[in-house]
Amino acid sequence: MNLPAGQDALAGLDHNTDVLLSDELRRAKIDISVIMLTFNHMRFFSTAFESVLNQQIDCRLEILIGDDSSTDGTDELVCAVQQQHPDRVVAVLRKKNLGVWGKYNLSDLLYRARGDYLAFLEGDDYWADSGKLDLQMQSLKQNPKAVFCFGNARVLIDGHGFTDALYTPAISRPVTAADLLSGRIKVPTASVLLRRDRALPLPPWYQDIKASDYPLWFGALRFGPALYLDKILSVYRVHSAGVFTQGVGASNPSARFFENADARIRYFKLLKNGLVSEDRAEARVKLATACAAKLNECRSNGDSVGLRAAIFELLPVVFWWRNRSIRWLCTSLILSLFPPLHRWMCACNDKKSPVDKTSRAIDPS
Repeated sequence: MNLPAGQDALAGLDHNTDVLLSDELRRAKIDISVIMLTFNHMRFFSTAFESVLNQQIDCRLEILIGDDSSTDGTDELVCAVQQQHPDRVVAVLRKKNLGVWGKYNLSDLLYRARGDYLAFLEGDDYWADSGKLDLQMQSLKQNPKAVFCFGNARVLIDGHGFTDALYTPAISRPVTAADLLSGRIKVPTASVLLRRDRALPLPPWYQDIKASDYPLWFGALRFGPALYLDKILSVYRVHSAGVFTQGVGASNPSARFFENADARIRYFKLLKNGLVSEDRAEARVKLATACAAKLNECRSNGDSVGLRAAIFELLPVVFWWRNRSIRWLCTSLILSLFPPLHRWMCACNDKKSPVDKTSRAIDPS
């Protein structure tokens, strides 16, 4: 596999991967590559795969299924469907788990894909409309400036049924990176159809960000807007073994990107430098908010060294921090320069009631 600069992390994957690909499919001209990620999805895989086979579209598909070393028999199902549908399915089987939230599994499949368009589906979700791909391909042909299009999704809680709320609010105008950064719009991964030439090569900063889907959208949005189709195209399943369900509060799905405050700061720094100029303002707002949260954390923990570092991180973007308090910032600077005073104030705070302690913190949001 020929990889561009900045994607060295993928270079050794061929030694860790078995690929089942028929000669017929290898020679075929592909219009749409469907990228399926699986890991311990045995309970759900058949539903997901059938939703792809049920697509009514007059073009050539390839279905690349990357199984990340499942331990529940999903890999055997993937081999079986490849043998049943050698004219459509490429089975990419990892000998050991690649980890990192499926990022390397997805990145590898992106570079193996040959279609002009890329569709996405994880093995525990499924497509809700048999005309999904046809509708989306026609929409992108009619809107040549759009880099990808996406629709809405229903949310299915395993064991409880569908929620009343849909995955994202509707939007009638073109969607920008600023819309995603602000949280106004969420993109259901399984509902996306993306132009391959707007996704690849992946930007150099892509592998430095923990998540795999949103950084891909941000990379594509450097070249133009996205198009929202006001139709339910997919079902997002929430279950206990889901990658994004474990340890992530449902009220804050963006928390899945970040292990700690430092990771949040790194993420928005990379995006601020990688986005087009009109989207950078929202990235600066997010970066300033992340720096302010780190500063709050250091103040509370009595970490004068970390406090100093957080202040210098915040200063270049302080004017984008919506709840900025110059008095609070100056106090923090004084405390960072005089560690004994900082420790004394933290000790005094520990003796106060929780209400008093909370009132001294600034809400960074």
